[in-house]
Amino acid sequence: MLLLAACVGFNNPDGWAPAEVADDTLYVTLDGGKLSAVDPNTLNVIWEFPPSDDVACGNEEPQKRDLKGIYASPVVREGIVYFGAWDGIVYALDATTGDCVWDFETDGPIIGGLVLANGLLISPSSDGNLYALDPATGNEERRANVGEVWARPALSDGVLYVANVDGDLRALDALTLEEVWDHPFSVNTGFLTDPALLNGTVVVGGLGNNLYGVDAETGAERWSFEDASNWYWGRPLTVGDTVYVTSLDSRVFALDGATGERLWQFDGVAPIRAGVVISGGVLIAVDDNGNVYGMDPETGIQVWVGPTEIDKKVLADPYVLADDSVMIVTTGGDTFTVSPEDGRLTTVEIR
Repeated sequence: MLLLAACVGFNNPDGWAPAEVADDTLYVTLDGGKLSAVDPNTLNVIWEFPPSDDVACGNEEPQKRDLKGIYASPVVREGIVYFGAWDGIVYALDATTGDCVWDFETDGPIIGGLVLANGLLISPSSDGNLYALDPATGNEERRANVGEVWARPALSDGVLYVANVDGDLRALDALTLEEVWDHPFSVNTGFLTDPALLNGTVVVGGLGNNLYGVDAETGAERWSFEDASNWYWGRPLTVGDTVYVTSLDSRVFALDGATGERLWQFDGVAPIRAGVVISGGVLIAVDDNGNVYGMDPETGIQVWVGPTEIDKKVLADPYVLADDSVMIVTTGGDTFTVSPEDGRLTTVEIR
């Protein structure tokens, strides 16, 4: 209940899902509970799901769809777009038309992103299960009870790393969903961030003030970083030997990935829920109030004067486009790009 009470915006999650480009199509949430496919060259909307009329998925009867919210970017493979939504359903859409190929219903909202692994589509759910589906049909192949998951599992060398809101991090065989470690890595505060891999270490955080580095082979703790004063929400970014992570205490941290020691910290002016990206040699972060910061990844020193101010609420991770500009989508569906060179802000008019 404490966690749910703290998740302001979960009942109206406009713009939460990060943008994604696949097969020369931009997938973005411009309206709450809808996924839009956009031509990145013309900025014209190709299709929107769900449309205003009734929708049939596969052989089902057409019905009105209310997804309520989309929290994670989709996965696109071989002309099919896969994603999960707050209505508890996994959707598979034709990437060209937006038609629904199939759907699969879980018993709880889907907040974490999906993963394609070993010929299976892996979906977490708030109902406590991790589902392995046939990507072609949506048929359930198997499931594992892993607790309530709000994060996208990480995949490495045939192993899925799954973090739940009870504070358990599990390693599962991506084909069988059987446990790989002798027991989960467990703490007394829940995990919210997508697990990230760095040189055999799984980096994960969430409620509480600690970020953890866990041995990917054994599940043993390698390090714990304890200097934040609020939760972690955005996915840690791992580059080389460094972990970059944001916190709701308005700070960005750079940590040594081997030891968890702080290399530098940057102090913003508002909580930072989104993760960071690097583009054009600049580390870019955006806080909840729409202040965009550009930093030197080595030192944390700002590379342009002051934050670029969007003045709109931002919860979704920024996304690096092909021209190195960084796309930012607000909770109201307004879209901008920021130049990593000088912080110049451009409004993106998607039609």
